[in-house]
Amino acid sequence: MYTSEPFLIAMLIIFMVPFQRILRYASVDDIAIWGVLALILLDWQRVGKQFAFLLVFALARMAMRAQVARIAERQRWYVGLIWLAACGLGAEWAGLHFIVGAFIAGAVMDANWFDRQHLDSLRLLTRRRSRP
Repeated sequence: MYTSEPFLIAMLIIFMVPFQRILRYASVDDIAIWGVLALILLDWQRVGKQFAFLLVFALARMAMRAQVARIAERQRWYVGLIWLAACGLGAEWAGLHFIVGAFIAGAVMDANWFDRQHLDSLRLLTRRRSRP
């Protein structure tokens, strides 16, 4: 049977060295000071906006998913584009990047809601725009 006694003894010797203990305490103290400084410098107004955006997004997500399932496929395409734009603008307002809003908006949409032809045309459009 394998025992780890030599490893434990080596670790105890390392922990008994006073200089290393001082460095360990200093690093813990350093982390605590930087954490307090981060809380002091935190922009609470922006945090409030981000919380409000996430709360509104959670409620709007439930409403959007319920409504999109009821409308015809032809209108889903337009509703999906408006949803992406609205989430991007909301994220930008909250101090997040608009790409974050568009990403979480797309994460709650189902691909089977849309016709494959529409999805392929969007891919072709983005490829043409991204090439130099």
